[in-house]
Amino acid sequence: MRRVVISNLPIYLGLKEKDVRQLITDFIKKNYLNDPGNVEPVLVCELNGNARTATIELSTVEEASRLSKVNFITILSVKCKVTKVAESMFGPTSSLGT
Repeated sequence: MRRVVISNLPIYLGLKEKDVRQLITDFIKKNYLNDPGNVEPVLVCELNGNARTATIELSTVEEASRLSKVNFITILSVKCKVTKVAESMFGPTSSLGT
């Protein structure tokens, strides 16, 4: 519930986990998406270089919801998609398994 995925990251430009974590933290704080008084909204950042994605875990569900409503974020001049973990790039998914 507190996780979002950033897709289409410009990993080829040498981005590391700490870089993505700092860029997302700065974006969240600049756009007032963090909870009041929370100066470190990003708890964990895990990069997947092959898929060019990062899974970001935020401090609260509310912060994750606010960030996921942004839809796109520009990182190093590249437009990156923001989705909640429970969603795919094509919208919400549902499990048909019983």
